[in-house]
Amino acid sequence: MIAYPICPWYRVSAANVSIEVSNGKKSDFKTLWSARGAASDKAARGVFAIGIPDDFRTEGTALKGRLPKGFYVSVKATASDGKPTLSRGDWVDREILPSPPMESGKYVTSKGKIVNRQWVNEQLKCEKGNATRAARN
Repeated sequence: MIAYPICPWYRVSAANVSIEVSNGKKSDFKTLWSARGAASDKAARGVFAIGIPDDFRTEGTALKGRLPKGFYVSVKATASDGKPTLSRGDWVDREILPSPPMESGKYVTSKGKIVNRQWVNEQLKCEKGNATRAARN
């Protein structure tokens, strides 16, 4: 489950999970999963599951197998007032595991801090358009 920071006037329009793949001196990104068209208000507000088709109307790239220990998640968000689409990305480290399991509505940041949804959204400076960290649970 991903909890992505989003300003109140934006809605998630697409999400993507990728990893960096090196080929000698050159590196590129490989898409592991992609989807578009949030299917629920929860997903549109930035809380969605990776690889589960219920949160998005269209899955572009289906998740094959398990997610790696670390990956990038990026989100495209479209403004309800006609502002241009924004894209933001962040690193997710699945090796950071809280103990004991987290309660509902709690997420762990890529630095291991356990936070709630309000904290996640407060990381985004909406008036300035600066994105910071996504969190996962």
